[in-house]
Amino acid sequence: QDAYGVFHVFSERLKASSATTEWLAVKQTFMALDEWYEDRELFHVVGFLIQQGETINALLEAAVTRRKAEFAGELRRRAFALAIGADLAALDDGQLTARIRERCEGVSYARDPGAIRTLLLLFNLATLLENPRSNLRFQFDSFKRENWDIEHVRAVAARRPERHNERLEWLGHCQGYLQTREDGQALAQAIEDFVALPQRSAVDALFDPLYEDVLIYFHESDEGEENGLSNLTLLDRSTNRSYKNAVFALKRQQLLELDQSGIFVPLCTRNVFLKCYSPQVDNAMFWSQEDANAYGDVIVETLR
Repeated sequence: QDAYGVFHVFSERLKASSATTEWLAVKQTFMALDEWYEDRELFHVVGFLIQQGETINALLEAAVTRRKAEFAGELRRRAFALAIGADLAALDDGQLTARIRERCEGVSYARDPGAIRTLLLLFNLATLLENPRSNLRFQFDSFKRENWDIEHVRAVAARRPERHNERLEWLGHCQGYLQTREDGQALAQAIEDFVALPQRSAVDALFDPLYEDVLIYFHESDEGEENGLSNLTLLDRSTNRSYKNAVFALKRQQLLELDQSGIFVPLCTRNVFLKCYSPQVDNAMFWSQEDANAYGDVIVETLR
């Protein structure tokens, strides 16, 4: 908290050292950080480790005693241990894939939100590093500033809105989309009829079947693994809160609008809503269990 803290530290050091020695140490530290920034792989792996709580000083200490290739390997081992919970050096190729799949399939939204966020962040970074010809860099500053968090790709049936105002808001989002679709006009009218009811008349017996009809229309009524990694992605907190438990088509529309306006959207989040991981895109507006399975397989393979 001392405005002159840096001065006092160096004033004490200069009593036992020389200005030349201290300045050389400053330059060497700067050169190390500059090298990490310019090296695209180090930039992403160091960024991931710092995002997970590692300190710059700890990484600098690790770099002092290792050659560059050894240092890069050490960083990868640390990243792997944080995300997968295993020693990378102790696994052969077969064990590696099995361990990653076990980790990815074993996490749950309710139980392991921190672990899921770590896996999704590393998946985004690994995707960027997978293509050596790409010069794209992950925007860690935007990721931190805009509070990107985990959210379901498709709606969670069990998280249906309970309060009247929440139901009106959820139905209003759906109605706006349905009105643009020829085959959605009848359902949009049913929503309008429900919204026009006095609150005392808008009982569960009327809302519940309407809610199910909406999920059926968007192909989100079938049961699947809703809280597993293959139904989760990174979504900025403001969009997450404004759309809450929205269906896939609405989240897709919102994310593409953000992307088109130049607002940062993590690459893998964009790929999910463009259905880039699906082997066959039957309908770009729906997220099926087959889409989720394909997405989960890509996460495992990319991390491997």
